[in-house]
Amino acid sequence: MNITKEYELEQEDCVKRNLKGYQKNIKDPVTLQRLRTLAKFIEGAPIVLSVGSGAHEPIYLNIYYAVDIPLCTYQLLKEQGWRGSFYQCSCDAMPFGYKFFDCAVCSEVIEHLPDLETVRRTFLEVNRVAKKWIFTTPTRDVKEPTHKFIFTYEQLADLARDLNATIEQKGLFFYIHNNDKKIFI
Repeated sequence: MNITKEYELEQEDCVKRNLKGYQKNIKDPVTLQRLRTLAKFIEGAPIVLSVGSGAHEPIYLNIYYAVDIPLCTYQLLKEQGWRGSFYQCSCDAMPFGYKFFDCAVCSEVIEHLPDLETVRRTFLEVNRVAKKWIFTTPTRDVKEPTHKFIFTYEQLADLARDLNATIEQKGLFFYIHNNDKKIFI
């Protein structure tokens, strides 16, 4: 992805606003359900990557590796006591080897990407670097000014084509993953 200064600043603003929102709403049932679902999905995976991590996800999910575009993400994570390994990069071009991670989480990221081709490349890149992965994205407009897309099931199926993905909807979110079993029954 061609990361413009404008896009980087937009994402920096998003990271800062979302951190404040998570600190304020960490007891919100919707937030807690999503985080619990993600925690259960990564359970038992020793090497996990948070893709487009923001300044909260690696802490809440106890993830050691994280990538994001804005450098402020790492600064904010460190200020909260996170001592993981951070890489400033685009989610569609990560500096890791094939299947380096046991699991990757890309939660509430793809709706912020600039175009559908970047979303598709992100699915392919996460599949390349992780054995098991999960994406989440809202099912409807949540009034976030940096969202570029509200995806339908059909769009997600097309974007994750050829990746043996399962798409599940639960509450406000789509969960797209390559696990053999469904998350929700």
